[in-house]
Amino acid sequence: MISDTQTKFISELSSVNRTGIYDLIQYLIDNRFFFERASKKHHNAFPGGLAKHSLDVLAAFREKIHFYNLDVSPDSAIIVSLLHDLCKLGMYIHDINTEELITDDQFPVGHGEKSIFMAQRYIKLSDQEIALIRWHMGYFEGGLAESYTRKSWRAAMDRYPEIVAFHCADWEASKYG
Repeated sequence: MISDTQTKFISELSSVNRTGIYDLIQYLIDNRFFFERASKKHHNAFPGGLAKHSLDVLAAFREKIHFYNLDVSPDSAIIVSLLHDLCKLGMYIHDINTEELITDDQFPVGHGEKSIFMAQRYIKLSDQEIALIRWHMGYFEGGLAESYTRKSWRAAMDRYPEIVAFHCADWEASKYG
C-alpha cells in the first residue's frame, strides 16, 4: 500500500529536472526507503519515518529560503532535503535473536558523505548541494572537534551560508516534525 507520505515524496522528487531522477526514485522504491525509520529511538523512529522527516525538512527549508531570500533553487531545495539522510537506507535492522533494532552500517564513510555518494550513483549534484548535504549535521557531526574539520565547517559556511539554514531546518524537523 502506498502511503500519502510516499506519494508526496515521489511527487516532489519527480518534479526535479535532473537526469537520473527516475532511476533514483525506482532505487528508493526497490530498496524499501519508504518503510525506513529516521532514527533508531529518537526522531521519527517508526516505519516510514525517514520519508516523513525528509518532507518535514523540505517544508522547514523552504520557509527559511523564502524568509532569508537564500540563493537556493527549488530543485536544489528538494534534492538536499529529501536525500540528506539517504545514508540511513538499510541501516536499522531487527536483530532476529533479540528483536531489537540495531544499527548495521555496511558502508561507514560518514553520514553526509554516504548520502552524497549514494545520490550521485543516480544524479549529478551541484557543489552547493554537496556542501549542504555534507554539513547538514553541523556541529553534531562526529569528529567536528578536530581543528581541520572545524576549519572546513567554517570555510563551507563562508562559501555556502545557506548551510546554516539547512542545518537548522533539519534540526527543527528532528525536534518538532
